[in-house]
Amino acid sequence: MAVYIKSHNCIFVHIPKTGGTSIVTWLENNFEVDKRSKHCSNDTALKFWPNSEWSFAVVRNTWARLASSYTYQIQYYTN
Repeated sequence: MAVYIKSHNCIFVHIPKTGGTSIVTWLENNFEVDKRSKHCSNDTALKFWPNSEWSFAVVRNTWARLASSYTYQIQYYTN
């Protein structure tokens, strides 16, 4: 998902499993935004909003993400 914040002319690219949903909710509540709901890379987001001045994302520690994914799969797919 990508969110364009009009007043700041910037893009937030939501990477799954990094807390981005909370950031998107906060942005929607505090700014006028345009949102793309499909998976979206920074390159794709720049095609939607080519005049944006900058973009940002939140990343997660690789090992923490791997452990979380493993725990999720064990919990939901081994029953």
